[in-house]
Amino acid sequence: MQPLRILMPALLSIIVLFSISCSKDKNDSRKRNFISVKLDNKVYLSENPNGVIYVPITDPVNNYPKMVISGQTKAGDIITLNFSTPAMPFVPGNYSMSRPGTSVTMDLNDQTGTRLTSGSNFTLNLTYIDSYIVEGNFSGSLSASAGASTVQALDGAFRATVKQVSQ
Repeated sequence: MQPLRILMPALLSIIVLFSISCSKDKNDSRKRNFISVKLDNKVYLSENPNGVIYVPITDPVNNYPKMVISGQTKAGDIITLNFSTPAMPFVPGNYSMSRPGTSVTMDLNDQTGTRLTSGSNFTLNLTYIDSYIVEGNFSGSLSASAGASTVQALDGAFRATVKQVSQ
């Protein structure tokens, strides 16, 4: 009976220590920056993309604020999301592909260097934005610049840290 009295508190202490040390922060996904999209059942993931908001000073041709979020996958594919707005600030919502300066491109690191670009039926949404963080999702058809082939971009999502610069 005496060994059981000594063993039980020791076992309980070990269990408590392991449960505390192995627990994860439930909200650590909010700290991760990425661009992710699925094309033809292949997931393209860029970790820690760059995000820049360009505020125009005076430019008669490009006199609108732009936001560019760009990242590279481990395989060398480049994913770029371009947003534009008539005036600052950028706000959550849908950004139409018909708006000048708004587009999605993917430069694939394949044998031909395929560039995929978004068409008019592409959906690009900002779901959250503040002074430092931007989040959103996207989906739709991407067309190859060298031909008429299209692929569906599914489950696109992004989260990036942004900085603001004058243009």
